[in-house]
Amino acid sequence: MNQHARELATLKEFQRIYTETALTISRYKRYQLIISTIGLELILLSLFGGSIGFLAFREAVIAAMFGGMAAGISYLYRSSLHQIPFLIQFTALDVHAIQNRIQEIENLSKK
Repeated sequence: MNQHARELATLKEFQRIYTETALTISRYKRYQLIISTIGLELILLSLFGGSIGFLAFREAVIAAMFGGMAAGISYLYRSSLHQIPFLIQFTALDVHAIQNRIQEIENLSKK
């Protein structure tokens, strides 16, 4: 991903957060729920699968590792859910400047 693509993705996410706050919050809640469920399932699989011999030790450790990473990502979305309302309330964002920059980047990528 080049620099313009990263900047475009970041600016579009900023714009979505500010203009579609309710949709962003519901999307983050959905992501948090899905990822936490996957993380819990992987951790439980590693615990029970390793203890009854369904999984080998290495497989159980790998499942637990990915379950822990999923739990961390889920926590990131949960904390974002609490931060978004404060971000919107206490910061000022020039939406028109962001839209202009998005158009500039898209025009650069078309050339």
